[in-house]
This record gives sequence, structure tokens and C-alpha cells, in this order.
Amino acid sequence: IGTSFMHNCYSFNQPLTFPSGLSSIGDNFLYNCFVFNQPLTLPSGVSSIGDNFLYNCYVFNQVLTLPSSLRGIGNYFMYLCYAFNQVLTLPSSLIGIGNYFMYYCTAFNQVLTLPSSLIGIGNYFMSNCYALSTIIWNASVYPTGNNSLSQGINTKTDSTYGAGIKVYGTKRAELMSALPNRTSSPYRKLINGGS
Repeated sequence: IGTSFMHNCYSFNQPLTFPSGLSSIGDNFLYNCFVFNQPLTLPSGVSSIGDNFLYNCYVFNQVLTLPSSLRGIGNYFMYLCYAFNQVLTLPSSLIGIGNYFMYYCTAFNQVLTLPSSLIGIGNYFMSNCYALSTIIWNASVYPTGNNSLSQGINTKTDSTYGAGIKVYGTKRAELMSALPNRTSSPYRKLINGGS
């Protein structure tokens, strides 16, 4: 699938069926498809997703199934997908995630596991995901920008988890060292949840 397949199809909201031989999805696949809200299952064999895959899909809140063959996710993967709150499984084949991954997915509060296969993560990783409370970090690479896993303000007051994101996984300590807590904007607090 080439560039800008459904770019600016503002009112499109029908099921999409992908051919089994599909190997890659270009930039701007569902860019500005504001009302799109259908399940998406990418077929086995897709190895790369370009930039702006679900950019500005404000109401999208359906199951998104990524194939085990996926190796790269481009920039702005789910940028401003405010409503999205479904389990998202990152495959063990994944080696790269671009900038602004799930930026402002404000409703997302599922446990997200970062696989050990990752060798690159862009800036603004999960920035302003206000509802996020748990992440499992098994990757040996860490985002470096202050805005990764951060929020504009402290929005968490849950007495069990404290005001922040609870971190589990084999590389949790390294992540917390790479992204130290911040008490000013952008606010960030990472809590060691143990192995």
C-alpha cells in the first residue's frame, strides 16, 4: 500500500480487509479519518508501517492486531487517538518505533509490554497518555527525550499506584535511570513495580 491511501477521508467508517500478500503500509494510511472506528487486523507478512498510520483518528477504539512479522513502526503511529483504550500487543519481531508513538492517547490504560527485540525508540514516546498506569519494559533501549512517558500535568491520584506510571519488566531499572522523575512540566513519575 503506497503513500496517502485514505488521506483525509474524513467520514470513512467501513471495515477494511487486507490482502494476505501485503508486506508494507506506506505513510498517511488513515490520516485524518476522524470517524473511523472499525477493527483492524494487519495480515501476517506485513513488516513495516509508515508514518501517520492512524493520525487524528479521534474516535478509533477498536482492536488493532499487529502481525508477528512487524519490524518497524513509523512516526505518529496513533497520534491524537484520544478514545483508544484496547489491548495493544507489540510483536517480539519489532525492532523500531518512531517519534510520537501514541502521543495524546489520553484514554489508554492498558498494560503495554515493550519487547526485548527493540533497538530504537523515538522521542515523545507515549507523551500525555494521562490514563496510563502500568508498563512492562523488557527492551534494552530507552527513549531519551524528557517528554517520553510524561504528562503536561500530574493527573494521577490513585492511592494504590501513587501519582505516576508503575514500571515492571527486566529492564525497568535502566528505563527509570534513563528517564528520571520530573516534578515540573512535563511531569513524569515512574514507580518501580519489581520483576
